[in-house]
Amino acid sequence: MTYTLHFPQTDQCFVSLSPMVTSQVEILQQQHWIGLLGKKLKAVLREIVAEPRGFLLFFKTAYDPQKIKTAIQNTWEQTQAKKHFIYKQWEIPIDCHHSDCNDLLDFFKGDTDQVKAYWEAFLAQSLYVQFYGFLPGFVYLNGVPKALQLPRRKEPRLTVPAGSVAVGDRYVGIYPQVSPGGWQLLGQSPIALFDRNRSLAFFLEPGDCIQWVAIDSNTFESLKNTTNLIPNHADKEVVLSSS
Repeated sequence: MTYTLHFPQTDQCFVSLSPMVTSQVEILQQQHWIGLLGKKLKAVLREIVAEPRGFLLFFKTAYDPQKIKTAIQNTWEQTQAKKHFIYKQWEIPIDCHHSDCNDLLDFFKGDTDQVKAYWEAFLAQSLYVQFYGFLPGFVYLNGVPKALQLPRRKEPRLTVPAGSVAVGDRYVGIYPQVSPGGWQLLGQSPIALFDRNRSLAFFLEPGDCIQWVAIDSNTFESLKNTTNLIPNHADKEVVLSSS
């Protein structure tokens, strides 16, 4: 991975990455780099916004470009030297047959065998959080195989239920609240991704892994009515080769 710096305004710097960040390891590296920069530039930094092409730094005031360049290079070298990255692996329950969140039967023109095959393949996937967007708590999950990618709907819905799990091209998302949406709905999760009343208002981080757990409607209702629910998870580690 290499980077190029762009200075669109006197209080902004965009770090462009090549190639784009797509794999879990690249996401974890990017997040580590951003964390180091946040500490290094704490006195002058207002915000860092990350996306697959890189990340944008917003400063409180105009900055010294040379000092910023030096800080970026030093923290990048520290990131390159790091060989261990910790992430969380989450078990996210999903009701595969929820009546309000099921586009597969329509997409496959009523072919129940294709629907069943899709579900079996989908539930076997481990996806990872790449970035946030669209709504507070809406995550874009990457790692969807080409065979499971579905096009966006031709006509978006005005109302998508909270907790809906959906596919839009190469990403999977979980709608954190009722909203419009144009992705293909697969099912519904009882987990509230974003809850201001919970100690962890939002618990997913870029690089975290998602594993699906199929549940029935009774379990869905039981979990949905559980206050401040955080799903099962475990700490995992990626170790990079020293070569």
